[in-house]
Amino acid sequence: MKYAKLVVLLTSVSVLFACSDSKFVEEGEKNVNAGKVVVKEREKELKELEKKQKEIYEEMEKPLDEVIQENELDSLEIMEDTNVTTKEYYEDENEFGKFVGQVLIDFQNLTISPEDYYNFMDHHASKKAKAEMVEKKEEQIRVYNNIQTIFKNQKVKRESYVLSKVTLTQSQKEGYFYRKVSTDKGDEYFITTIVSEDGVWKYEQDQPSPPFIIDNVMAEEKGEQVE
Repeated sequence: MKYAKLVVLLTSVSVLFACSDSKFVEEGEKNVNAGKVVVKEREKELKELEKKQKEIYEEMEKPLDEVIQENELDSLEIMEDTNVTTKEYYEDENEFGKFVGQVLIDFQNLTISPEDYYNFMDHHASKKAKAEMVEKKEEQIRVYNNIQTIFKNQKVKRESYVLSKVTLTQSQKEGYFYRKVSTDKGDEYFITTIVSEDGVWKYEQDQPSPPFIIDNVMAEEKGEQVE
């Protein structure tokens, strides 16, 4: 009889623990599921936030060509004073623009050596511009020498130049200015891009641009008639 009672007691205890385990697992599953819902909601919120941030950054970091098209190009001002102040670093965009303009015309006129131009690029070029350079210094200097050979063979005398003031993008991290170079064979036109890195301005690129008129900047590019 005592043995039968003991069996019943053990069976009851086993059933009790089984029920407790079942409830514990059930509660645990509920908590896990609730946690998954919270995580999913949080992920959704983060995605929405990232989407909004991306839209803001895309608006702020428009490509340079879009910014140029949107700007009133005839409002660009010409730099009256193009005297260069040589500095280790430039925090003012227009000071840097003058410096770059002088280096570029000197390079085109062969008044600085390929090595001098390499030193300019090594110290004042942007990360993007440096990434496009040849890894070995000697080879890159050879590239600049070949470019100057092309200028020399053109037999063009570049007599003077005019710079526009630097126009900044909305982010204030990128800027551009125009260069008009007067030669004995006509005028040459360029657009030069600079970028701000770690609080100082760096040279990025220089490309040919459509002609513009000093008295009415970029009027020809816009297709307007200038009297």
